[in-house]
Amino acid sequence: MATVSRLFDDYPSARRALKALVASGVPEADISIVANNSDNFYNDRANIDRDNDGVDDRAEGAGTGGTVGAVAGGAIGLLTGLGMMAIPGVGPVVAAGWLASTALGALAGGATGSLIGALVESGYHPLGGATVIHFIGVNAMDAPATCVPPQHHSSRRLAHRDMLFVEFTGTFWDSPGQVLRTISVGDEPSALFRDLHDVAEAAFDAMTGVLRAGVSARELVEASHVIERGGFAIYDDVVHGFGGGYWPPVLGVHNRDPALAPDMQLETNMTIVVQPNVITRDERAGVQLGELVRITGTGFERMHHAPWGFLRMA
Repeated sequence: MATVSRLFDDYPSARRALKALVASGVPEADISIVANNSDNFYNDRANIDRDNDGVDDRAEGAGTGGTVGAVAGGAIGLLTGLGMMAIPGVGPVVAAGWLASTALGALAGGATGSLIGALVESGYHPLGGATVIHFIGVNAMDAPATCVPPQHHSSRRLAHRDMLFVEFTGTFWDSPGQVLRTISVGDEPSALFRDLHDVAEAAFDAMTGVLRAGVSARELVEASHVIERGGFAIYDDVVHGFGGGYWPPVLGVHNRDPALAPDMQLETNMTIVVQPNVITRDERAGVQLGELVRITGTGFERMHHAPWGFLRMA
């Protein structure tokens, strides 16, 4: 059976299409909907007033008393409830129908790396984005055994008190992007992983704190030494150029001595990935953190709006 998808600019347009599909005889069980929930628009316990007129915007769009149940399909009996989820790299979304059941069941009941990759891609492929590569790794926080995500997705299922660390790289036409994040599964991070992430954040702040046109590769290496001072190490690179390819400066394990850093300075409008992926010295645990930034004359510009910090998946 073929799958047909369509992108709509707003929920009312999508709702009209749902009504037309049901009226034409398409079974309700075969229809699903996914919508971005970045501003909590579909939470019936929150008041959404983006135009600051004192009236809940959802009521304005759906009539008085228009709660999430009515807006999301009460009129046609399709969506008996919306599933709330946070897809790593995509952010908060709401979904309903068979797709919601599949995705929520997968994330709550033990998704594999392959399934998580497919869910992430489903968030941006319909918008014209393309995948470059996804690194998705899983580690048990109480018995860690790996420090970086593998280059091939694992068939291991997520479990309570796992941690998920990811590197997502994609493009929109000729514009690439890269985001690295760490997510705990079902519980707060363990003390070890919290310490790793705290040092990674400190290193990110230290390196971006010196970013500007004219900064030398040596200065970036020196700033990243907060990692060793925190008692940890790195596995590959903490900085690399990126934009249609993998470009200098590549600063990592081979030039931890600042004197070995390449003799180059960053220039305005260069794009680099700052990724202090901190690991334990025995290489049994690690975190992923970082993203693509653009160099400016006085600092840097973040190129992504992905949630920051040690994220958590229910």
